[in-house]
Formats: sequence, structure tokens, C-alpha cells
Amino acid sequence: MKSVKPPSGRILCHSPASASRRGGIRVEMVVCTVILSISMMILVPAVRAVQLQRRSTETEVLTLIELNNLASLSSAQPVDQLELTSTFAQRFPAATLQHEAVTIDDPAGMTASRLTIVHPGSRSVPDIKRSLVVWWAESKTQAAGDQNSEAKE
Repeated sequence: MKSVKPPSGRILCHSPASASRRGGIRVEMVVCTVILSISMMILVPAVRAVQLQRRSTETEVLTLIELNNLASLSSAQPVDQLELTSTFAQRFPAATLQHEAVTIDDPAGMTASRLTIVHPGSRSVPDIKRSLVVWWAESKTQAAGDQNSEAKE
């Protein structure tokens, strides 16, 4: 081992072990950077997928709530006059409401209509389409028709 006496009066020792440690911190930093980069390459797409899944689930839940609200409103007004609520339409401006009569031979005199809300998807998310069939007694249909004919006269 060589001793060197600097001007300050202290003795510095240079051993072969300390010479091999030179630059060790830089190598450790490079290894940590590579490991963090690989972790981020794996983690970022996974977090994005979870975010898209949550948004899709939230959209489906809010769509089903809106369909339930529209079904409740269908007892007060004809199904073909129903529209999406303003809150729902503001949140999902691309969503559309479709309604169609369901044909079925029902001896009990029940009539059905299918309400469907469609959300167009983006390039990574498919369209969300949820439907609800609303049933009511035939007398409601006749009463609504009578009201419409009276309004026209």
C-alpha cells in the first residue's frame, strides 16, 4: 500500500480495492435507471387499461340508471316521446336513445317496447349498447292514443 502525503498533512491511502470501486455509483445509477424504465414500460399500459375499464363500467352503470329512469317515465308519457335527460345528454353527448315496439302475442293484453341507449365507441373501446324492455297494460296504450287524437282535434 502506498502512502501519499498531501500538503494538508493528512496521509491518503490508495489500495487496489478502492481503485476498483471508482465509478461504482455511476454503474448502480445506470442499472437503477434501466430497471425503472422497464418497470414503467410495463406499468403505464396496465394503469391505462384499468382506467379504460373503469370508465367503461361507469358508462354502463349510468346507462342502466338512465334506462331505469326512462322506464319509470314511460308510465306517464308515451314511449316514443321519451328523450334522454339533460344531465345524461350533457355527460354523454354522442349517446342516442332508440325505441322500438316489441311484437309478441300476449293474451293478457300487455304491450312492450324496447328502449336502447347506444354509446359509440372509440378506436380502443367497442360500442356500448344497453336495452330495457318496458311492459304495460293495453289500456295505457289506448289512453295515450286517445289523448293524442284529442290533442290533434
